[in-house]
Amino acid sequence: MIRPKGFDKLDHYFRTELGIDLTDETINLLLEGVKSTFGKLFYGAENRARFNGRNFIALADLNITKALEEHIENFKKIEEDMGVDELLEYISFIPPVEMEVGEDLRSEYRNIMGGLLLMYASVIKGATGEKKPSRSAMEFVNRIVDKVF
Repeated sequence: MIRPKGFDKLDHYFRTELGIDLTDETINLLLEGVKSTFGKLFYGAENRARFNGRNFIALADLNITKALEEHIENFKKIEEDMGVDELLEYISFIPPVEMEVGEDLRSEYRNIMGGLLLMYASVIKGATGEKKPSRSAMEFVNRIVDKVF
């Protein structure tokens, strides 16, 4: 796998600041996990928007947990150090939901994706304790995060 454009700075940040050394394989698993979680946030939000009588998905409809909110705030503080604009563009997508997405939510895509990346890093460190997580460790991390969302 060719590393996505923009991953070098994030990879450097993971290694130097978080002590996590990702391989090409674990990078792919990380990005797939983040995309999956981002999609799940939207699918649940669509149902909440309908329940609340709206025909669009607002930021308030996303199930932003306290932990994810903290990681989003941390991302906002360090985003320049991570330099992830191109990477977020690479992994960011709008899940195939039927409803329109409100501008308040669109403007937060970058921060949500950055927060998810940091949340995954936190789970990697806390759940596996591995400096260089293996494929099985990354699959375990994805299962843990999957249960939260």
